Amino acid sequence: QAVAEWLEVTYPAIAAQAKRDKAIVLWLDQTGLRSDAAVGTTWAPVGQTPVVAKTGRRFGVNVMAAISNKGELYFTCYHGSFTGGVLLTFLARLTRHLDRKIHLIVDGHPAHRRIMVRDWLAERTSDIEMHFLPGYAPELNPVELLNHDVKHHVAQARPAIPTDLATAASRHLRRRQNQPATVKAFFGKPEVRYAAQ
Repeated sequence: QAVAEWLEVTYPAIAAQAKRDKAIVLWLDQTGLRSDAAVGTTWAPVGQTPVVAKTGRRFGVNVMAAISNKGELYFTCYHGSFTGGVLLTFLARLTRHLDRKIHLIVDGHPAHRRIMVRDWLAERTSDIEMHFLPGYAPELNPVELLNHDVKHHVAQARPAIPTDLATAASRHLRRRQNQPATVKAFFGKPEVRYAAQ
């Protein structure tokens, strides 16, 4: 019921308001990248089990990204937990960079609901508004497809140290920033096609 209401009522209202505001609608999400994630592919001779080569060390880096259905992409890489402070640092950069209002669509992560975040947003209603996706419906967020894309390409880089992992993630995301058609294509999957217009 919540998903149906989002698709039929809530999101169309957000899109209409954004059009009146001459604003941009961005979807935001976070993901963790791990050195030992087996998401890459490889090959092996017939009869032998394929093995994906990777470092024996375990380390990670986190990525937060926001995308629009016009192909815009904004991101940051960070270490440690995702907190309200990490979110606000990114949002502050985003609002400084963009010269129009932002309607930001997020999931129900606790950091998104922190009092410090609500207070910060309340002081900047002319710059940014936050909207929450229905609970337990990650398939409605097109950034999930970008997350999968990043993990796949970073795994192929086979990073040996944390710096390599962050560099590989940043390099791939910068490449995607210069490929707006590819970012727009994430909105073509049936579950997120509602957000394509």
